[in-house]
Amino acid sequence: MIIKLKNNKILVNSFKVIVLIAAYGYMYIKFKDIEFKVIFEFNNYLYLFLALLLMPLNWLIESRKWQLLISNFEIISIYTSFKAVLSGLTTSIFTPNRVGEFVGRIMYISSENRVKATFSTILGSYSQILITLIIGSFSVLFIKQGNICFIDNNIYLKWSFLVFTFLLITLFFSLSKFIFIFNKMNNKYIRSIISTASGYSSFDLVKLMFLSLIRYFVFYTQFYLLLQFFSIDISIFESFITIGIFYLFLMFIPTFVISEPGVRISTSILVFSVFVEDVSLVVYTVSLLWIINIVLPTIIGSVFFVRQK
Repeated sequence: MIIKLKNNKILVNSFKVIVLIAAYGYMYIKFKDIEFKVIFEFNNYLYLFLALLLMPLNWLIESRKWQLLISNFEIISIYTSFKAVLSGLTTSIFTPNRVGEFVGRIMYISSENRVKATFSTILGSYSQILITLIIGSFSVLFIKQGNICFIDNNIYLKWSFLVFTFLLITLFFSLSKFIFIFNKMNNKYIRSIISTASGYSSFDLVKLMFLSLIRYFVFYTQFYLLLQFFSIDISIFESFITIGIFYLFLMFIPTFVISEPGVRISTSILVFSVFVEDVSLVVYTVSLLWIINIVLPTIIGSVFFVRQK
C-alpha cells in the first residue's frame, strides 16, 4: 500500500511538472518575438490600470458561475471555486480550444462528483458561448456596406447567425429534456450527467446567462480601455460592434495548440481594419489583453495547481 501511494504521488507530481512546462513554454513561445516596449511609448496608464483592475473581476464572475453550477451536488466556497477556475486555466492554456480546463477544476471536487463537475464546466462554457453568439449575431446586422466584404450584403449569412443562436438558446433551456434521449443507456457516467442536467431549474440557467452577460461586458470594457490606452481612434458604438464580431469569428475558428494568439491577431486585423488605420496597434491591444486575461491568471493558477493535493 505504501509503495502504491508513493508511486501515485510520483505520477501526480510528474503530471504537474509536465503541465507547468507545457503552460509556461507555450506562453513564452507565443510572445517572445513581440516588442512590448511599444507600451512605454504611450502615457495613458489609467486605461491600462483599469483594464488590469478588471481582470480579477472577470475571473471572479467565472468562479461564481462554476460555484453556482456545482452547488447542486457539492458546496464549495467562492475562494475554492476561484482556485479551481485558475487551475483549470493552467491545464487548458496549451490544449486545443482549452478542452483541458476541466482537469484543473475537478482537482478541487470529491472523486464521486468529478463527472458531474466536468459536465458543469462544459455547461458554463456553453452559456458564455451563447452570450457571445447573441451579441455577435446582432453586431453582424449593423455592419454597413463596404465594411467586411463577405458579410456586407449577405443577408442570408446575417440571419443564419440569429437562427443558429436561437436554436442553441432553445437547446440550452431544454437541456434536461434533450439529454433524456440518452436515459436508456446503461452507463453510470451518462446517468450521472443526466442527473446533473435535470438538477438545474430554468431560474438557475437564467442566472448563469446573466453572469455570462456581465462577464462579457467586463472583457468588452477591458478591450475598449486598451484601445484607448493605445490611442486608437474608434467610437464606443464602433468598438462594441467590432469587438462583438471579433469574438463571434473566434468562436467559429478552430484554435489548436500552436495557433491561438496568432488566430486572435489575424482575426483582429481582419475586423478592425475597417475602422482603424494603424492595425499594428490593434495587434498590441489583442496581445496585451491576452496577457492580462490569460497569461497573468495562468501564472497565479499554476501556484494553486502545484499546491493542490
